[in-house]
Amino acid sequence: MGMISSISLLVQKLPFIALGLTGIGTVMAFHEFGHFIFGKLFNVHVPQFSIGMGPKLLSKKIGETTFSLSLIPVGAYVECDNDPKTAGSKERTISAKSYWQKMLIVSGGIMCNLLFAYFVFVGLLMHGIPANPILAQDSAYSVEKVLPKSAAEKGGVKPGDKIIAINNIDVSHNIGMLLKTIGSLPNQKVTLTIERNNLKKSLSVPIGSKIVKNKKTGSLGIQFSFPPIPAVGISKALTKAGSLVKRLFLNTFKGMAQAFTKRSAENFAGPLMMISLTAESAGQGMSLFFLFLAFISVGLAALNAIPLAVLDGGHAFIYTIEALTGKPVNETFQLYFQYVSLGMIGSLFLYLTFKDMFLLFFN
Repeated sequence: MGMISSISLLVQKLPFIALGLTGIGTVMAFHEFGHFIFGKLFNVHVPQFSIGMGPKLLSKKIGETTFSLSLIPVGAYVECDNDPKTAGSKERTISAKSYWQKMLIVSGGIMCNLLFAYFVFVGLLMHGIPANPILAQDSAYSVEKVLPKSAAEKGGVKPGDKIIAINNIDVSHNIGMLLKTIGSLPNQKVTLTIERNNLKKSLSVPIGSKIVKNKKTGSLGIQFSFPPIPAVGISKALTKAGSLVKRLFLNTFKGMAQAFTKRSAENFAGPLMMISLTAESAGQGMSLFFLFLAFISVGLAALNAIPLAVLDGGHAFIYTIEALTGKPVNETFQLYFQYVSLGMIGSLFLYLTFKDMFLLFFN
């Protein structure tokens, strides 16, 4: 019976899974379109523009470019020619272009992803953004649930309470500060200033503790709820969308860079989890679905900004070295650079995939 129920649930979710895959594929296609448009702008031969993986469903040559659509709508690829024979002349290869033209071509994907997220945010801000913890970092929040036998329950915290301050530190609109302060005070008593039924009250709460990454950290045992972001006019939406994209990009890029330098990817989701979360968001309304696609688009832009081979940042790194030295980068160096980069990206991909499988199927 359990197997039948699981299959039935999977069948019910298939439309949302298909929509989630299509959404992710669209974000990737926008990325490659950025490379395509700048390549064509600077007269680089672009023979291939492919969307999706697996068997080809459609293929049509328009001008000198063959556009293809494959069965599984995830992934995209654009080929900017670097062979004078197939390009028709050396002038039409990407290596013959100036440094600033190369940089615009390789960064075109990042720009398109950020523009996609920007316009999604503009549209959502004009209609109101659903409640979510990522964009609500600077807004008010309240206690949604107090876990049984937790430090918060022992200290008298109740659902609906708004935490105004912790040890006289104002955290009423800064949940990040609240969580950071709690985490730094395991097994210590703190004074929480809360608002309950429009009245302020002080509680003496003994912080609990838990082990995270082999380190003891403070824990309250609370789940928070966040308010939706209300609709605004178009002028404010245009301004606020830019600040949201900037903040998300910088935070995501910083987190990804730390994941590589500190060799820790605990806070990142892999491809399986991304597909699962996107499908889940599709089942909860189109506003949440597009919001999640905007997050993915910013994440893809930040990932490609990292200077590793096969990523846009890696190409930009090589082109910058060539511009500074005035000569092509040594082929041996490029080869080792590719091996190291592929090893790092491949290891991260495998780790995140196995982590996703464990969380999705065994947890």
